[in-house]
Amino acid sequence: MEIIRKIPPQKLLLLDKNLSGLEGDYAAVYQDFASDVFEALSSGIDLLRKYNKLLLAFPENIPYPVEMITGFRNFCKGHQFDYEIISEVEGEASLKAGEAYLVIEEADLANLIKQCRNEKLALGSEIGILSFNDTPLKEILADGITVISTDHEKMGETAAQLILSKQSAKIRNPYSMIRRSSL
Repeated sequence: MEIIRKIPPQKLLLLDKNLSGLEGDYAAVYQDFASDVFEALSSGIDLLRKYNKLLLAFPENIPYPVEMITGFRNFCKGHQFDYEIISEVEGEASLKAGEAYLVIEEADLANLIKQCRNEKLALGSEIGILSFNDTPLKEILADGITVISTDHEKMGETAAQLILSKQSAKIRNPYSMIRRSSL
């Protein structure tokens, strides 16, 4: 924060996360992680209601925004879902039918898919998988992985518009659920 404060506000453009405690007339295209996760999950409540329990795999050793946990927890409490926060999906995890997993890390996604295959659990009905951040691979993997994601292309376009127009607005980037067969 000390270094960022040395940048003249008219030359500063923050991407992805708006920093609280930073003053001045700077530009930002950001995610509101707690609200974004809550709203994206809410938009798919019809799919999530198929499951008895929601699990968030939130790695302890990687600095993801903790607001993601807040959004997940607020959604689960607000909609009366049983939930659990785990640090990872282990390779030998015992999956239970009726659970849906929200994963950040690709390794957790791969472990879930492998375990579903090994235990012959049907994705999208017996086990649900929801992943953060869309990629072309998630579109085709296991007949499609449902994702919640910010629109990274839009973030870049908005940042470019702010630079070209020399504006110092703070703009929340769009975030949504992309429905696919894994949920």
